[in-house]
Amino acid sequence: MYARFITASVRPDQVEAAIAIYQDSIIPAARQQPGFVSAMLLTDRSLGRATSVTIWKDEASRAAADASGFLREQIGKLAPMFLAAPTRELLDVAAHS
Repeated sequence: MYARFITASVRPDQVEAAIAIYQDSIIPAARQQPGFVSAMLLTDRSLGRATSVTIWKDEASRAAADASGFLREQIGKLAPMFLAAPTRELLDVAAHS
C-alpha cells in the first residue's frame, strides 16, 4: 500500500469548515477512485494545521488519481482556506490494520 500526506496551514477561523468539506465532499469523492483504501484528516485546531492522509492499494492507483486531476480538484475545494500552499509527502505503508 501507499500513503499520501498533504499538510496545510488553514485560517484558524476556517478549520471547522475545512473539516466539514473533507468529511462531506473529499472522502466521498476519494471512495470513487480505483485503488483508494482509506482517508483521515488530522488537525490542530488551535494552530490551524491540517494533515490529510490517504491510503492507496498501490503506487499506480495513487499516481492515477493524481494524473486524472482528482487531487487538484480536491485541494481546490479547500484552497481559499489555506494560508500557504500545502506540502505533499509520499510513503510506503509498512503496516496497516
